[in-house]
Amino acid sequence: MKRNPTNTLIVTNIPNSLYDDPQPLVKYLTSHQQHVMELTVLNNFKRFLIRCDSSTTASEIKQIIENSPDFNDFNITYSLKDNKIGPQFLEIPKDLEMKRFLISPPGSPHAEWDNWDKVEEGPNEQNIHDYLWEKLGKLSDDEHEEAEEDNQQNEIKIQVPTIVLDPS
Repeated sequence: MKRNPTNTLIVTNIPNSLYDDPQPLVKYLTSHQQHVMELTVLNNFKRFLIRCDSSTTASEIKQIIENSPDFNDFNITYSLKDNKIGPQFLEIPKDLEMKRFLISPPGSPHAEWDNWDKVEEGPNEQNIHDYLWEKLGKLSDDEHEEAEEDNQQNEIKIQVPTIVLDPS
């Protein structure tokens, strides 16, 4: 898929040796261009992110890597949108003359409240898996009658629903 140039390059198909020590790529890039960039190694995703000042700089770096004899096997694509370099702080509103109100919850119960001896009920002790089994195992009366008719006709037992929990 061809993407429009942005200021971030996503590099894949990288040899495992470069994940441990990306210095050969860093040295190659610094020797062939003078732009400021940020290289982020994402080991778990098997990717490098190269963030540049602008999309034109990213395009130049992409061409440099693609034309290199050592790194031309990399797959390089642009990110979906530009990423800003530097801290991002909330801006102070422009209309400082305008009144603002902060509504806070009360600090304590109101004066008429007199339920100090009332005990709240505890947390739900039913396990979520038990709850799922209960909900999945129930059949409405119509479904249950139809199932009994099918059992009588075909002598097929109704099976208990199965929940598959995939840890991945």
